[in-house]
Amino acid sequence: MRCVLVIVATSLALVQEAFGQCADPSLAVPLYRAWNPTATDHFYTTSAQEVANATGYNDEGIRAYLYPTQVANTTEFYRLYAKSIVDHFYTTSRTSVSSAESEGYVEENNTPMFIYPSQICGSVPFYRMYSSTLDDHFYTVDPAEMNAALNESYTFEEVAGYVTNTTSVKSIPTQSTTQSSVPSTSSSQSDTALIAGVTAAAIALALVVVVLLFVLRRHKHATRQPRVLLDDVDEDKPQRVSVNSSAWELTPFRDARGVDTRSYTDVSSMSSANLVPPTTPFGAQSTWSQTSSLRTLSVVNYDPDQPPEKPLVLSKAAQMRQEQLRNQLEAVQAQLGALGRGDLEDREQSQAGPSTKLEEQNVALRLRVQELEAQMESKWANGLSDEPPPGYME
Repeated sequence: MRCVLVIVATSLALVQEAFGQCADPSLAVPLYRAWNPTATDHFYTTSAQEVANATGYNDEGIRAYLYPTQVANTTEFYRLYAKSIVDHFYTTSRTSVSSAESEGYVEENNTPMFIYPSQICGSVPFYRMYSSTLDDHFYTVDPAEMNAALNESYTFEEVAGYVTNTTSVKSIPTQSTTQSSVPSTSSSQSDTALIAGVTAAAIALALVVVVLLFVLRRHKHATRQPRVLLDDVDEDKPQRVSVNSSAWELTPFRDARGVDTRSYTDVSSMSSANLVPPTTPFGAQSTWSQTSSLRTLSVVNYDPDQPPEKPLVLSKAAQMRQEQLRNQLEAVQAQLGALGRGDLEDREQSQAGPSTKLEEQNVALRLRVQELEAQMESKWANGLSDEPPPGYME
């Protein structure tokens, strides 16, 4: 099944690239970061000139790449500024924009920016943190830099969006190249890439169909071979097992992980020892037929065409939900690890036990981990429902 999921993911990536689901990385522009140590404010912009003209800010270089105009599957990355506390705030949510404006932030449209709202096309998470001590929002794509900030006064808020990784940007077009009069072969190369992508996607999908048919055939064949297991019985002789009026009750069930398990309950005494009822596949009906004092077990196979509880292949929406929850879980786990390391260093230096504040943060983070793990198993995360689970946060 893991091989099937890998093939499906590869196929989706090829289809996305072939049919223009991914924006051209060469169209991305640098996102610069500047830092004002006096006002304790991090500032992000796509304009190098704006960084140079920003009074009191130190240029910290290029930190990511994003798009200056809206391209395939991107959304606007809004920029706001609160003059009273000297803080820049960035978000893709109009709801967050309205909330920030009610707290004194003003939207700025100096440099329009667009990023992916979900992790597709080789993009990477753009983590957002906030320090109430410094009144500063901090963004980074570097997990190590995020952990360093978490060890200071910052706390993790969310993944603000997904940006183009610096390693995937091969070149940035300049005015001289875009205005060149030399004939280009980009059109023919694009057609060739499209044909190659569609062909590869078709082959991958065909392999998926073959594998699924093979798995379903084996599953169907296995469900039609019920077995009766008897202990201490001579296999060379035909067996007749005599029991009283009631014997075993077969109870098939599925655990929380979707694993097919079975349990058997002895509901009365037996006149013949060491009787083990057969293992019945999940969904089968088990009945006892009685002739005089003899009982035999008959198994009625379930309908193989009955749809399963979970889809064999997650939908695109379910994959995006799973990825979003997984990113949140990894970020919280990283914060929990950083908190644990900071607490250990503090105790080694002070020879004292953990502070109450650190304990409360530790408990809160562990509860959040449990909540996210439960959400990843929800029907919403697996594409079976459009209603988000309790406690879900974008």
